[in-house]
Amino acid sequence: MLGFVAVASGCSGRLAAGNAETDRIAKVVSDAISYPYQKSAAGYARAALATRAGQDGRLRVVAIEELKADELSDPLGRLVFLVHLEGSEAGWTKSPPVTACYKAEFSFYGVVDSPRRMVCPQDATPVTPPPTQPTPEIVIPDGADKVVEQVLTAAAPTPRAEDLRGALAEALGRAAPDAPPGRRPPAPQVVTDGSDIGVALAAPDDHSCLLGARIDGKVLVWRPSRVQVQPGELSCAPGTALARQGTKPPH
Repeated sequence: MLGFVAVASGCSGRLAAGNAETDRIAKVVSDAISYPYQKSAAGYARAALATRAGQDGRLRVVAIEELKADELSDPLGRLVFLVHLEGSEAGWTKSPPVTACYKAEFSFYGVVDSPRRMVCPQDATPVTPPPTQPTPEIVIPDGADKVVEQVLTAAAPTPRAEDLRGALAEALGRAAPDAPPGRRPPAPQVVTDGSDIGVALAAPDDHSCLLGARIDGKVLVWRPSRVQVQPGELSCAPGTALARQGTKPPH
């Protein structure tokens, strides 16, 4: 196969070169990466490079552009693919190498329309999309029960939910100072009703839940079982805490 620099320099002409096979490759790759859904142009670029054509060198990503999408159906990213095919011999005939570039836009739902041929950018070179950022594991830290109890006990007679969220987040951070970099406590959820308070800490990674409430000045903190907060049952939400649901294990 030709070196990429030589290939790239050959696609800077005025005509948007290509043939039925380069069209097919660009379309097949665009359709293939439309699911699972991606949230960024970089995500679609990573998916394209993981396809067979991306792995064997027939397709390269030479431009990645993030777009602002107001709706899920709006384009959130634009990619430029460079497709290069080596020439082949068949009997007395020989097909020459062909290089073509394609512009493709993607929304949350995948490719928008079909890739369109375009004149290759001058001196097109492969672009490496940034790596995916690892999603931190959400874990309720040891001692969180005591933290929630203390914050609820010390809360003002007529508390503000925003103030309570800040106090809980700060106290939970202090409760887990040595947590691994890949872990963090859940964001506190708080609802108030006059002097009454409902608090929820939800850890979806291990399906655990901690609820706390102050009703008529009395503080209660409890952990519903995983069975109680599974889909279709109770929600790990401050409204559930305010109603004091899930305080008893299921029979």
